[in-house]
Amino acid sequence: MDDEKFYGKPFYEITFGEAIERGHITDYKIVIICVTDVEVKKIIQQRGKLIFDNKHEWDAKAFAKRVALVKGMKAYGLKKVFTFHGKIKGAKAFTDTNNPYGIDKVFKILEPATYTPETVKFFHVNGEMSSGERKNRLDEFKEAQVSIMSNARCLTEGVNVPAVDTIAFIDPKESLIDIVQATGRAMRKAQWKEKGYIFIPVVIDEEDDPEEIIETSDFKSVWRVLQSMIDQDQRLESLVSNMRVIQGRGEEKTEAWKAAMSEYSEKIEFFNLPFKIHKARFLNSLYTKTLEIVGRSWDFWYGVTLRFKEQNNGDPNAPRILFEGFKLGSWQSSQRQSYKKKLLSADRIERLNQIGFAWDPHDQLFEKGFQKTLRFKEQNSGGPNVPARFIFEGFKLGSWQDTQRQFYKKKKLSTDRIERLSQIGFIWDQLEQLFEEGFQKTLRFKEQNNGDPNASASLIFEGFKMGSWQAVRRQHYKKKILSIEKIEKLSQIGFVWDQLEQQFEKGFQKTLRFKEQNNGNPNASKKVIFEGYNLGSWQDTLRRRYKNNKLSKERINRLEEIGFKWKMNYPAAELRGIEKQQGPFDPDAEHRGIP
Repeated sequence: MDDEKFYGKPFYEITFGEAIERGHITDYKIVIICVTDVEVKKIIQQRGKLIFDNKHEWDAKAFAKRVALVKGMKAYGLKKVFTFHGKIKGAKAFTDTNNPYGIDKVFKILEPATYTPETVKFFHVNGEMSSGERKNRLDEFKEAQVSIMSNARCLTEGVNVPAVDTIAFIDPKESLIDIVQATGRAMRKAQWKEKGYIFIPVVIDEEDDPEEIIETSDFKSVWRVLQSMIDQDQRLESLVSNMRVIQGRGEEKTEAWKAAMSEYSEKIEFFNLPFKIHKARFLNSLYTKTLEIVGRSWDFWYGVTLRFKEQNNGDPNAPRILFEGFKLGSWQSSQRQSYKKKLLSADRIERLNQIGFAWDPHDQLFEKGFQKTLRFKEQNSGGPNVPARFIFEGFKLGSWQDTQRQFYKKKKLSTDRIERLSQIGFIWDQLEQLFEEGFQKTLRFKEQNNGDPNASASLIFEGFKMGSWQAVRRQHYKKKILSIEKIEKLSQIGFVWDQLEQQFEKGFQKTLRFKEQNNGNPNASKKVIFEGYNLGSWQDTLRRRYKNNKLSKERINRLEEIGFKWKMNYPAAELRGIEKQQGPFDPDAEHRGIP
């Protein structure tokens, strides 16, 4: 009924999961019934042939699946079974009581005390029969105490027999639609029925481990049936999805995993496992392998992404390197490609959005750099701009900012990004950035230098050529090529544009205080140190400059107004205990030794 040419478009669709929740059909349980070689070895001869009596031979695998069905029916107390086969011939032989291969022979072997032709009935229907004949056989099937009906495909649709409690896939089915329609036969509502059973018999070796068992051809039916039910039952789909995410996160030993595994095993059960194995460990491996095959790999990789996020300060976006052996960066790149081509489902887009996944890695890197710039600005009163090689909180912020300037220069930066950076005081010109870097260094130097921001010409501070940078600013100032904004910015922190002027002013102020403490006499002998300052040497330098006509008229006037003498005899009594022996004056002495 899936062919729109014959049946038209669906008017309304409802999945198994929704129908079960609404009470329209009964719930179900998938049972993988295992039969080992050990169970049939007493009746199997060489080359996998079974001798039932002296006249007939059976195929060993066909016999084993019959054994599985009978064992399952007895274990779960089931009475009405539809069996599905690949071919009509095989289906007919399965329940033919006149055929030596019929399942009635297995009942005789395994349940000799309870089996009688009156209590257990066997039927077969196929598409070659008339509708009346099929109806008669279905009626007999319903009336029997215990009954099995075999078919190839004719019972997958248009059949409503609520009494059916089990369907069994004896042969693999390839069509997902056929599988879903077949399983629906066991899920019809009946007052006495708690759930319908889906049997999948598989033949395994007694010594097989889970991986070897899963590789057997019989398990193809298991995968197809499970995949069909996952597609139809949103409850099972959600459970398997969650378990694959937990696997991706590497949390198989957590309580969440145990709870999910318990729910999964309620829905899917392995029955009649080999006796020689450690059952709990074997089952755990088998369930895990099953999940890996029927579950979506996307969910697993999503779980790996969550694990990366937890270990990466909340950032889920992985670089193109191995993460704990996983090529997570490559997987994330493929998601971005699918998103770009509009091939990614809305559900997956939403799940990735919720964890902060970046669809454009350039956007993600920009945002990270922008946020780091903001935090740097918050912690640094001078602004958001950093030196070229500056690393902040483990992030190469200087390199990132330099890249933004390069993009800006090449007109490759969006208007939005330009505006966002400009609004926080980001500097686009590299010369401007060099000024800002020097200004920030000057501020820090000032903090460590008793409030004086002025450095000597050769000073290197925190790896930065502070003295050289300040000298260049003074040259630009002198040549009138320094902007008013920068002049004001430096002036506000006490930056001196003429160091000679600054040195003169300092010496003059010291001379005034010396005069106050020296009975009105401002003149100090050549070797006087006053308040830690080489005052005598400074005054001697001015007298030599005066003698050589290198002192401005303004300075001459200022000094003479306070009683400064241009010639000195330096009588000892004049010092009045204030003088102290010291070497010649060094105008840069106060800056020497600064780290």
